[in-house]
Amino acid sequence: MILDILAPRSNPDSCGWVVDIGAHVGSTCVPWGEKGFRCLAFEPNKAVRDQLETRSRGLPIIVDARAVGSGLEASVEFFTSAVSTGISSLVPFHESHTAESLVNPVNAQAALEGHGVDEILYLKIDVEGYDHIVLTNIDFTVYSPICVMVEFEWSKTEQLGISPNEQATYLSNLGYHVAVSEWFPVVQYGQRHRFKRAAPFTGGEISDASWGNLLGFRYMKDCNRFVDLMNRRYS
Repeated sequence: MILDILAPRSNPDSCGWVVDIGAHVGSTCVPWGEKGFRCLAFEPNKAVRDQLETRSRGLPIIVDARAVGSGLEASVEFFTSAVSTGISSLVPFHESHTAESLVNPVNAQAALEGHGVDEILYLKIDVEGYDHIVLTNIDFTVYSPICVMVEFEWSKTEQLGISPNEQATYLSNLGYHVAVSEWFPVVQYGQRHRFKRAAPFTGGEISDASWGNLLGFRYMKDCNRFVDLMNRRYS
């Protein structure tokens, strides 16, 4: 959806990077790479990173195997699940989680600077509960993405004391027009989910029972278009 909105008016040679933190098998970054956009993809789970590297071969995509966080975490456990490869996390929020390895998360800002990222077009963060920590360790006085996406789900962030409303408010305070892409509660991870609605964030409470994505847009017209497209395509 973001590709449909931003790519037609963006020059891959001059518009900045697509940064995909929590890239999984590349469903976000690979289509951007196929259109010639420079992409930086972080994926610490080797089981899916192998697929990501295969799919991104020959494309302008850099794959980084490190976990991303604040950089203050010292040798923390990385959890994977036999239920779904999509819920690997630094936060053990599901009964199927098992500690696979120890990782030393890199500071988000340092990781971007280390790769020479000077400008970001689209920043996507989907790290299963650790999203807000990653987001708050990026300096938005240095970077000003046209669009920022972070996942929200209270069951994943409750251990960290971070609510969906806090996440949305943080994006809004950065100056973004925020859209809430809300889905009904997860029945089973790894299975198809049911869309509820997309709506502008107005400061009210986001249901702790739902989950979805928060989209911060620099321009109101992009926010409105996203809400309209989501509701027409998935409702």
